[in-house]
Amino acid sequence: MKIRESYGEISEITIKKARRLLDEKAVGRLSVRKGILTSTVRDGDLYHQQIPLGDNSKPTCSCGSGVLCAHLVAVLEAGEDILTSAGNNGRKAPRVSALDDRTALKSILDDADKESLVEFILSLRSIYKDIPVLVRKTFHDPSEDKALETQKASLLEAYYGYMEEKSKDSFEILVTELRNMHEGARRHIGSRDYLSAAISYLTIYDVSIRDTKGIDHLLMSENYKKICQEALIPLSEKKYAAPEGDLVFRHLRRICEDNGNAQELLVLLRIMKKFIATERDFDSYYRSLVICSEKKDNNPSVGHGFLYLEYELLMMIGRIDEAEELKKENPDVPDFRYMEVTSLVSKGHLPEALKLVEEGVHKAKGNWTELIRWLYLASNVNKQLQNKERFIELSIRLIALGEFNGYSQLKRSLSPQDWPLVYKRLSEDTDVRKNTKGIYKRILIEEGDLYGLLRFVREFPDFIPDHYDQLNERYPSEAAEILSSHIVSRGRRLSTKRSQEEILRLLEKLYESGHSEEADSASSSLASMHRNLKGFLTELSILRGRFTTSLYKPE
Repeated sequence: MKIRESYGEISEITIKKARRLLDEKAVGRLSVRKGILTSTVRDGDLYHQQIPLGDNSKPTCSCGSGVLCAHLVAVLEAGEDILTSAGNNGRKAPRVSALDDRTALKSILDDADKESLVEFILSLRSIYKDIPVLVRKTFHDPSEDKALETQKASLLEAYYGYMEEKSKDSFEILVTELRNMHEGARRHIGSRDYLSAAISYLTIYDVSIRDTKGIDHLLMSENYKKICQEALIPLSEKKYAAPEGDLVFRHLRRICEDNGNAQELLVLLRIMKKFIATERDFDSYYRSLVICSEKKDNNPSVGHGFLYLEYELLMMIGRIDEAEELKKENPDVPDFRYMEVTSLVSKGHLPEALKLVEEGVHKAKGNWTELIRWLYLASNVNKQLQNKERFIELSIRLIALGEFNGYSQLKRSLSPQDWPLVYKRLSEDTDVRKNTKGIYKRILIEEGDLYGLLRFVREFPDFIPDHYDQLNERYPSEAAEILSSHIVSRGRRLSTKRSQEEILRLLEKLYESGHSEEADSASSSLASMHRNLKGFLTELSILRGRFTTSLYKPE
């Protein structure tokens, strides 16, 4: 707890009792009126608390203890978001609180006697048959939370143990703990205990994005990280009662406080935004976002991501003025600049948009994803302005980055008369040709450019097995020459049975296509290189004899 920063030393007994009250959901609705935070705590009797904001007045509780009691500490912890926004600790605070918009009915229900409320709701069973399920979810059993906390502590202990010892045994313990928690999360989903499943996956994610030691640890962490991301998205669509939401976002907040991997926390926050269902969820999430955005090691792109996420939050609850203020305060955030450009384009202000979009392309040079996004926007603006040469230049740049859509867009935008010259320019572009394993070859095939494909496989002969049949129809002698050379080159290293079988298969293809001379030459070279591989030589002899003695006549 951070209450000591403002209110001095607090006894451990008081803190433990306050935590118990929080875990038991004993703290009632928080509200602010005339600079005073008020709440209630049910601890046997119902006690009322008043905490002045922004001055040195002492908080009071109707329990009459006269000191900072456990009831006040629990309320102070629950209301940390509100207290922070009052400016009492100098840290960045959320711009808004969704709790300000509570309805009168919600306030009445929050303050109602729980036993009477349950009795009333149960009386409605004949009308709303799913009400008992809602009641059960609303009054969540704290013992379940403690079991999850125990599992989390055990997993973290295993992680720290491995990071300290770096031994095989400690790694096995960590693997076992992660597997157990993952299997537990899957069981929770099977039994429709989505709350426990969500918290379990949050815990696994927390451990998976921490520092790693060794390639095995790294690969395992990457695997579990993806598993958690894929699991949390559908879990966000489930229905959670208010206390369950409190628990989920409390775990999220602890992860944000304890974990230093800001980039992965940004990914997590984007997913967890889908869990927001109540005003308290919103405020708790917002505070977690602020905690992450203040981490000292944030790189600019991650910091910009947190700012844009904050903008989305403000727009989520209709705080347009605060959202626009955030945009004005942070003009260098790429997402804000991108929004401004798209707005100008939609309004037809293309010259102004062009200036901003060219700046965006220039600033995004170090970020591949951002650069591609800005290049698409820049090509679109130039296309609308009929800047044909610049449009072609930007499209070719996109293609060089591996964007097949850039090629499709470019071809659709040009006339059949213009395309041949642009295609020649494109196919001869050095940067496009460097993309050997992706876009360049795909474009050659799409265009049916067999001569270009022949030039490509001559330069990169490892691709000849994939395109030999295609090239043999148009350029048989050239294709046979390339394949024969490739067989000899690859045949120098035949350390495994699989590699030997692959060479024999390629040699058989060469024979079958009618190029016996090239195939004989390649097989002779292979035999001279591998005189000690008796089994391979036998297979080679059988293959050569089969085609030499047969009546096979190529077409």
